[in-house]
Amino acid sequence: MDRRHVCYDSTRLLQAFAALALAAAPACDPSPGHEGTTEPAGETAGARVAAQAAAPASPASAGAVSHARPHSSSHASFTEFESGQVRPLAMSPDRQHLFAVNTPDNRLEIFRIQHDRLSHTASIPVGLEPVAVAVRTEHEVWVVNHVSDSVSVVALDDDATTGHVERTLLVGDEPRDIVFAGPGRRRAFITTAHRGQNAPFDPQLTTPSVGRADVWVFDANALGNTLGGAPLTIVTLFTDTPRALAVTPDGSRVYAAGFHTGNRTASIPEALVPDGFGPDGVAGPATNFEGHQAPEVGAIVKFNGTHWVDTLGRPHD
Repeated sequence: MDRRHVCYDSTRLLQAFAALALAAAPACDPSPGHEGTTEPAGETAGARVAAQAAAPASPASAGAVSHARPHSSSHASFTEFESGQVRPLAMSPDRQHLFAVNTPDNRLEIFRIQHDRLSHTASIPVGLEPVAVAVRTEHEVWVVNHVSDSVSVVALDDDATTGHVERTLLVGDEPRDIVFAGPGRRRAFITTAHRGQNAPFDPQLTTPSVGRADVWVFDANALGNTLGGAPLTIVTLFTDTPRALAVTPDGSRVYAAGFHTGNRTASIPEALVPDGFGPDGVAGPATNFEGHQAPEVGAIVKFNGTHWVDTLGRPHD
């Protein structure tokens, strides 16, 4: 299980947003809410988001974050390892609300976007360690839960001040990202690892050439009657640890990116290829049929266990 803490530009935005929300949120009873329901949007949620988003990294470990919950002096600092966020922020179609995943506290936080600040309005419990959120409509938000191997479909009231999980979809191992695409943007695409969890087929874990990444596809308007939902299809990709997804503007194509899945190759730009290598330093002829010299180009190198070498075996470390 990947537990390294990763910093994103979006995380820094969340830190600023959470600090504003904390300043704007009124104090209230910090008693915890219940699964699938909201809790008061005061110090309990606002302070928790601000503390967990803005806390400095622990010097003891680059992958750990130390947090102290400020609303209770009886809580000592603790060290935890959070799943890496992939799509932690999303905005409502009317641009009136901001949705943020609260990864360590297993919640979806909702903020009202005002002229010069954010006001925290709701904190909705979802699955374990949410890492991505996508807005489908003004009243429906989907949250990817990395540790729960699930997706929480959250239904919101008219002004997004309350909400609850109305459906839980069971997907493959360690889901990471979600986008909507296809006709009417009604198809949900979710990246997961190909390890057999909740899959209706043999994962063939020991069979060569079988991909180790899956993209689960659901029809958002027809999730099926089974307990964990019925996907339209599961696309297996020849990569490992799938992470981010992207959609073309017209919604006709979806792109999936692998993570930690390289074949130990890298490219060197032409400007960084050492002098003297020239066209002969890469595969292909040095001149064309008229004898004109080929232009200087970059090179592809591969790590052989000791050095990064080109196709002629010369090191480019």
